[in-house]
Amino acid sequence: MPTTIQDLLAEFTEAARNNRDKGDLFERLFANYLVTDPQYAELFEAVWLWSEWPDRWSADVGIDIVSRERATGDYWAIQCKF
Repeated sequence: MPTTIQDLLAEFTEAARNNRDKGDLFERLFANYLVTDPQYAELFEAVWLWSEWPDRWSADVGIDIVSRERATGDYWAIQCKF
């Protein structure tokens, strides 16, 4: 049986110790979506969690994911909310 987004979110809620854990799980899910969905995989040449982005300048500025466009090299700052 296929897993729905609602199933995944329910699993995240159950597995998380707190809201920060839920947010981290959701950010990883969304980053993975951006590199696997054909539309976004074609658009972006790279996708990083903010904490893993090589050019990060502070611990938390409200950015959760950074992606770089394949065609232009432009960066996208993405904020995710569970």
